[in-house]
Amino acid sequence: MTASEITINRVRKTHLVLGALQMLVCCLWGLLGDIMIDRKVFAGAHHQFSHNGEVELVLALAVPWLALSDFWFNVFNVTLAIGTWSNPIAYAIIAITGEKNAFFGQGVNGTWGKLSEAILVFVCAPTIVCAFTLAVIGAMGHVLPKTVKKQ
Repeated sequence: MTASEITINRVRKTHLVLGALQMLVCCLWGLLGDIMIDRKVFAGAHHQFSHNGEVELVLALAVPWLALSDFWFNVFNVTLAIGTWSNPIAYAIIAITGEKNAFFGQGVNGTWGKLSEAILVFVCAPTIVCAFTLAVIGAMGHVLPKTVKKQ
């Protein structure tokens, strides 16, 4: 069963807006460099806002060609939004606070560093993997034949 036109349009528009918003945040974030404590991670956050915004925009354009049900489109919608926004936010926490994050090769961390790591491991990773998996499954369902003709 494929998704309704209403669901497809809602998901597409949601990620067009969120992707464009994330690109705007990327531009505005770039203006804050002089006040950041950790400039290296600041640059990483800047790149993550940019690349995750691009991912949202590209997948928004692919939505009409994903063969998913309403339920799986809703799961895709939520996991893509959470996954693409939580990644740069985890970087931003480190850039703003100056705390360490073991994933960035910085060693021992404090409370904010642990929060950043938890966001990456328990929020970003599972949601983005889920969204990408659904995108691949949906794309495959669109291009694969529904029935195989007997010869």
